[in-house]
Amino acid sequence: CISRGGDVGGGGTPSCVIQGNGRAVCWGINPEGQLGNGTNNDYFSPFPVTGLVGAVRIVAGSAHTCVLVVDGTVRCWGRNDSGQLGDGTQADKLVPTAVVGLSDAIELSAAGDVSCALKRNGLAVCWGENALAQIGDGSTQDRSLPAQVALAGVAAIATGGRHSCALMSDTSMKCWGASAYGRLGDGATTEKFSPTPVINVTNVSKVSGGIEHGCALTTGGAVKCWGMNSQGQLGDGTETDRPTAVEVLGLTGATDLVSGDYFNCALLGTGRVRCWGANDSGQLGDGTQTNRLASVEVLSITSATSIAAGARHACAALGDGTARCWGSNGYGQLGDGSQTMRLS
Repeated sequence: CISRGGDVGGGGTPSCVIQGNGRAVCWGINPEGQLGNGTNNDYFSPFPVTGLVGAVRIVAGSAHTCVLVVDGTVRCWGRNDSGQLGDGTQADKLVPTAVVGLSDAIELSAAGDVSCALKRNGLAVCWGENALAQIGDGSTQDRSLPAQVALAGVAAIATGGRHSCALMSDTSMKCWGASAYGRLGDGATTEKFSPTPVINVTNVSKVSGGIEHGCALTTGGAVKCWGMNSQGQLGDGTETDRPTAVEVLGLTGATDLVSGDYFNCALLGTGRVRCWGANDSGQLGDGTQTNRLASVEVLSITSATSIAAGARHACAALGDGTARCWGSNGYGQLGDGSQTMRLS
């Protein structure tokens, strides 16, 4: 989802966008400084992140936000009780702070209280909460500094609730961390301290993770998901948990993929967006609050270039440089100046 000048990121409740000048603006909930503007005030419309230039990728966890800068450095802000800002402390930060020792990052991911970065040499590092081995360094100790994942040849990395996954250079996948509901996709429900292969998935081009499930976009434009399925987040027409990957129904021609807590959205080559799973807050954008066990089209989106998913809301950057958001809005995370839920 790297779109220089148009990248959208949504975490637990805040939302952020990178503008064409390499600066970022964020809006929504802000009790722990996750908007990065030096305050703890919620904002119902976009407000600039303090002192940030050259941003090319923005991601958000449950209460922290991180940015990849064009020079390969990473800066994070917000909650830091588990070291998820990577600055060697556990003190919250209201403005961007540099991740220590990271200067060659090319991709970035965050979810829950974990952040991860992919380096130019194909190695990945993660930092933050590690109680269920989601950092992948073979331990269960929280890390306030980047720790190397026990993998080489990584092409992309994604973090879920308490698990993480990597796309390998050979287009296979490996995951590690918590495995309840089969969220690691290895056919088991046993926690893994180091990366383990995901089965029944090949030719992967993008990975994403929800709270207790994972998904993969294939080079052919299909999407497969695995793990918890109580709200239809696997998109296979059932509510049955799956420890191995199943294909999302009604979805072809996908070019990008994102996951919220219990739902997912895919960007199609046509510029349209399809979502599936939980819909209690209208996060699927189909005008209803009905959970969907297969993908449905988001209303009124025809020219999306980038998508992002928060806990219960989603956003799309459009070809004309504007952004649209839908779903939960109790903290102003849709950026329309209100706290009104939007079903489309």
